[in-house]
Amino acid sequence: MKKNSIKYALLYLLLLTVQFAFAQSAPKKQLKPQDYDLWSTLTQESISPNGKWISYKLVYPTGKDTLFVKHVSKPIKYAFPGGNGTTFSEDNKWVFINANGGVVLKNLSSGTEQNIQNGTGKAFLSNGKFLLMQVNENQQNDVVIQDLKTNQILKIQNIREYKISNDKKALSIISKDNAVELIKLEDVIFRKTVFNADAAVRKNLVWNESGNAIAFLEEKVATETSVSRNKIYLLSNPFHNEKIDSLDLESHWNTLEKSVLYNPSFTPLMISNDGQRVFFYTTVANQHSTDKNEVEIWNSSSKLENGRDLLEGNPSKRPKLGVWQPATNNVFEIASTEHPSVLLMPDTKKAIVFNPHQYEPQKELMGPADLWLTDVESHKKERILSKVSQKIGNWGIAPNSRYINYFKDNNWWVYDCKHKTNTLITENIANLIDDEAYPGGEPTPHGFAGWSTDSEFVIIYDKQDVWLISPNGKIKQRITNGYTDGKRYRVYANQYENSKLFRSYDYVGTNFDLQKGVLLYAFDTNTKASGYYTWNQKKGISKLVFKNARINQLKKAAQNDSYILVQQNADMSPQIVYLEKNKEKVVVKTNSQQSKFNWTKSAVINYKNSEGKKLHGVLQYPAGYDSNKKYPLVVYIYEDQSHLLHHYYNPSFSNPDGFNPTHYTSDGYFVLYPDITYKETNPGLAAVDCVEAAVKEVIGQGLVDANRVGLIGHSFGGYEATFIATQSKMFAAVVAGAACTDLVGHSLTLEAAGRSQMWRYQTHQMRMGKSLYEDYEGFINNSPIAHASEATVPLLNWTGRNDFMVDPQQSIAIHMAMRNLRKQHTLLLYPNEGHILLQPAFQKDLTIKIKAWFDHYLKGIPFPSNSGLE
Repeated sequence: MKKNSIKYALLYLLLLTVQFAFAQSAPKKQLKPQDYDLWSTLTQESISPNGKWISYKLVYPTGKDTLFVKHVSKPIKYAFPGGNGTTFSEDNKWVFINANGGVVLKNLSSGTEQNIQNGTGKAFLSNGKFLLMQVNENQQNDVVIQDLKTNQILKIQNIREYKISNDKKALSIISKDNAVELIKLEDVIFRKTVFNADAAVRKNLVWNESGNAIAFLEEKVATETSVSRNKIYLLSNPFHNEKIDSLDLESHWNTLEKSVLYNPSFTPLMISNDGQRVFFYTTVANQHSTDKNEVEIWNSSSKLENGRDLLEGNPSKRPKLGVWQPATNNVFEIASTEHPSVLLMPDTKKAIVFNPHQYEPQKELMGPADLWLTDVESHKKERILSKVSQKIGNWGIAPNSRYINYFKDNNWWVYDCKHKTNTLITENIANLIDDEAYPGGEPTPHGFAGWSTDSEFVIIYDKQDVWLISPNGKIKQRITNGYTDGKRYRVYANQYENSKLFRSYDYVGTNFDLQKGVLLYAFDTNTKASGYYTWNQKKGISKLVFKNARINQLKKAAQNDSYILVQQNADMSPQIVYLEKNKEKVVVKTNSQQSKFNWTKSAVINYKNSEGKKLHGVLQYPAGYDSNKKYPLVVYIYEDQSHLLHHYYNPSFSNPDGFNPTHYTSDGYFVLYPDITYKETNPGLAAVDCVEAAVKEVIGQGLVDANRVGLIGHSFGGYEATFIATQSKMFAAVVAGAACTDLVGHSLTLEAAGRSQMWRYQTHQMRMGKSLYEDYEGFINNSPIAHASEATVPLLNWTGRNDFMVDPQQSIAIHMAMRNLRKQHTLLLYPNEGHILLQPAFQKDLTIKIKAWFDHYLKGIPFPSNSGLE
């Protein structure tokens, strides 16, 4: 009996082994378009303050999206179909999700939940003690505040607007009848009316950062002109020793010409942190647009092109930033007709003013300007710097408002506002200039991250590394080792900082507390590996995670050093990884169904252009690759693309440019993403050189059929693809989207905003490095339209009828040229679409038509009937 038991057990194990082996060897399926809806996209990843919970959303083509809340170490997961947006409470007890036309409030301790219909969750207040919701019912907006301990509800009906204080412990509200209320949220809810109902419309509530002052506008109608004007109210210490001040520009300046501007699209009011200054914009009344029946006069000697001149050219009519000091009732316009642009210093006691058009006409998108320092209190103004670049990333301001860093003469400098001195701080630091930047303009630095919060260091970049440099230049500390380990390091500016509302008069910059340390993003330019490091003053640099994968979307728990990030490879769908104490754990995997299908793999290829420069490309293999076969190849071009090595691509028909690599690799194609290096004055010819070199490398490896190679690009890549179609015999079919085809004509046209396109050629992506009449021959040599007669390849161009970035006439022009020359060409014009396609039906149509184009010319498959391609 015992022997039989052993025999049956062994037989059972053998059958299991055979079954397992059969399952392992079961052939994988070829991915078909009908399978695409199985794939989801991972979005909205977040982590609770204590790092114990995460949330994420899976988005499906069918629209059956689901949001999840999951514990990182326990088998607890909650699903919310149709959920959108997750907020965890500061005490980690609660989470709310906007779902199914209401709010779902989940208790993370008990698992119980509450559904509030017609509501939208907005915020947890007072460290998670209260939940604020906005409820829309019976065509009115209500605010509901729920005490999460007692479940008591305060409902404030029919509100116009509300604003939460920066510390989330107070709320200001304007009702529809224009009453103004304040609510204090501590252990209990304290409610106070500060202004009773009134016929005058009140609007635009703002708090200062300290939460001890509130301002708003009150509208009145000037009967003489029927122009709405605004009065400013300031409430200081609103809950203790309340003080109310007001400003009426009409009575203050005794004029109807100016009014306080109200614009709901941005914040026109700001209160200084000490409550001593209120900033606002003034606008000139009775501005009439130019009569459309009048003759336009375009003068070549004007600073700005005619279109820009109408919009920007008259500083006297532009809104001006002003400041009101309630203690003295002093009002001062910081901006002026001479210097209409203003950036406030962080202390709001000083401002930098300048004229953005001072050196127009000039060849850059943003030219230089002289900077003037204005004292907001004394109104004194002095010029401190001359011809400083206005480009974002070329200058910044220290948190203490004493120092201004700026890039000039290939180096970083610091201006000391106290001692009125300029100091070169990057002497003997190499590789500050980005050698891959666009030619023709001022040299572009690799940039700077910001300042330390104590203003002791400015944080700048060279090609590989991060430096801390003192304002006097005496301390220079390189905190990374990019030239040693082959990585490029940059400060990861999404962490260790408070989010800040952008206002048009704020300098946009980031400050870092070096006591806490900084997070760094690292990328290996050779292997394309990526990851994150930490740095602090005691330990130096330490690795969080670094892999041969695409690592991004790092998020840190607010209350400890735990993190989540997203990790993916070309053959591994994005997954969420949890990091804590140097340990990592995959907590979410997506698209497990991929294991049933053949899938691509990707590899780096190495090649050289004609000048011997080493370049990289990404080659994606056909799913189920057979080394005994040769396959067709589709080459997608733009600029440098080898960083795409580890990108995962869901199969999809929803492609704004009509191209999805998985659509091809799953159907027996190689896909190549080559890097392109450029030569000034020859962008098109450089693209031909690099792309042909990359394709020759792949052909030389014996992987593809040299007679079945296709080329595709969009925008600048569309220009390159169209030009290559006129130059190269290497391709059997070409597709180009939103392409510039006539460099001469295009460079002399105006953008939608009225600016000449010439800057794109002189100092930007088109890379001519010169104006048309400095190098007319070069413009001709690199124009597809000039070489259309040399094209031998079937060419498909497409564009949106309402493309305001590249005029659709550019695509029409190449079509008319090819038609005149009796060459194979098809043009697709999508109605009511712009530079990319946004309508799903058109995205699918373009994706299908492009695939049919390549299938026909690279595989010999007939065009689908009624496709319009026949």
